[in-house]
Amino acid sequence: MLSTLYILLPSKTVAYAQTDWTSLACPFALISNDGMVQQHGEQPLSQLKDQIGKVRQVAMLLAASDVTVIQIKAPPLSAAKLKTALPNLVEDQLASDPASAVLVSTPVHDGFCTVAATDKKWIEALSAAIYGLGAKKVAAYASQLCFEWQPGASSVFVNAEQGAIEFALRSGESEGFGLTLRPDTEEQAVAEVLQALKLFAPEGALALYAPAQQQSVYQQACEQDAALAQRITVKAASWNARVAAMAAPGKSSLDLMAGVSLPNMGQLDLSAWRWPLVLGGLALLVNIVGLNTEWLSMKREAKALNDSLTQSFRASYPKETVLRPLDQMQQKISLSRKQAGQSTPDDFLVLASQFAQVWDRVLANAATASVVSLEYREHSLFVKTKSQSMLPIDQIRAALADQSLALVSSADGVLQIKPVTANAGGAGNVANRSER
Repeated sequence: MLSTLYILLPSKTVAYAQTDWTSLACPFALISNDGMVQQHGEQPLSQLKDQIGKVRQVAMLLAASDVTVIQIKAPPLSAAKLKTALPNLVEDQLASDPASAVLVSTPVHDGFCTVAATDKKWIEALSAAIYGLGAKKVAAYASQLCFEWQPGASSVFVNAEQGAIEFALRSGESEGFGLTLRPDTEEQAVAEVLQALKLFAPEGALALYAPAQQQSVYQQACEQDAALAQRITVKAASWNARVAAMAAPGKSSLDLMAGVSLPNMGQLDLSAWRWPLVLGGLALLVNIVGLNTEWLSMKREAKALNDSLTQSFRASYPKETVLRPLDQMQQKISLSRKQAGQSTPDDFLVLASQFAQVWDRVLANAATASVVSLEYREHSLFVKTKSQSMLPIDQIRAALADQSLALVSSADGVLQIKPVTANAGGAGNVANRSER
């Protein structure tokens, strides 16, 4: 699953000469992330369906003759603006209409960028065929920019396909082109390749990668040619050499699929997420069951406490209607204490007396602070003060706490004070937190 399937696709010229180009045998290689060739050979696309469906990515190597690679001058533009401007920048350097081509480029560096162009209909047909065979992700590269190359030299790959010779030349880091040759015989094929070498690489070292079974034929032909014998090295073509640039640091970023839009591109592979989704679902289910179990337990406990309070209230006051047993029980206790001549913490006199002690202690030396009015309602004491902005609220709150009182709020110059009880204290704490 962590491997890449490289497929060397036929040139458009060869493919269009066939009734069904998908039946053409394509060289392929299954290469792991560490660069090891796990499998290679030649098979039609339809027979590669199993491999295509299993790999992380399929990399299409487009024939060099189908991709134009050029360097152009360009102003310093962002990636989005450069993509929009590309058709106008390359219009004079392409033989076809830029509107019918897929254009991708490298970022602008020192006023230049490298552009790769290929026929839009052709690459759409290729990518649709690969996606149709179950590919999860597809990339497309110009084959002339993928193979091995040394600075100051040129590299040439020769590949035979359906009576044609695909000639791919790489003369620089971002320079290369290709030709489709149609010789009648093997001898003519070798002669045309050597002629192309002299024409397009007239000087400098050359590395010629030929099919292994034809390596000796090309070697003998080069040795007999005085112009090439001193500067050419004939090697057997291998997949490690063909995709060497893809594994090198700073590898080519000219993925031509960046300019292709298909309905099923970028489709999420749910099979890869199957077990993570299953485990996540099970963890969520366990948490939901746990939370509901705890809620049901607390609900039963609350009901048991409420029933106990209700029974106690009915036993003490059988003629009363029970609505809120806890509140009603507190009211009855407060009423009983008043009838017995006892004061309760939320009586006006008790609240006013305790507040007076706090005021005298905290604000004894504050000449600008004074009490305008006192109001008692809802079991609370509302104190309207003067110069509220000068009041030391934190000191008042701490002094009230010593008297078992809570400062519920201090908005608009009015201090709301309540005794600290189970309910009032909780409400006061909430109010104090919201006030902060």
